[in-house]
Amino acid sequence: MSTALRIAGATVTAPRRIAGEANPVMLLRPEKLAIRRPGQDAAGTTNRLPGTIAEAIYLGSGSKYEVRLADGSMAIVRSPLTGDSFGLGDKVELCFDGADAKLLADDSSADATLT
Repeated sequence: MSTALRIAGATVTAPRRIAGEANPVMLLRPEKLAIRRPGQDAAGTTNRLPGTIAEAIYLGSGSKYEVRLADGSMAIVRSPLTGDSFGLGDKVELCFDGADAKLLADDSSADATLT
């Protein structure tokens, strides 16, 4: 059974549910997020979150991007150098497979950064 969540103004799906009536919090590893230009093909992913590049850091073997999502929350993405590069203010979409999302019950103390 899958769960549909509203995150940063978009509906995303994850293949599992959490027990009880608690609101779910979604956790994703940065390497499980693909960063694309809006509308660009993202084969194999079922979810997209729109955002804007807030910080771009060159790491030698890749880049680290901090993306501000529509609701103001931040996501951290690691991208290999073989992919597109992005600059501050660029509009992007974060793409991921729902199977990579981990759902936990929200205890109101979770960090709002997607990492």
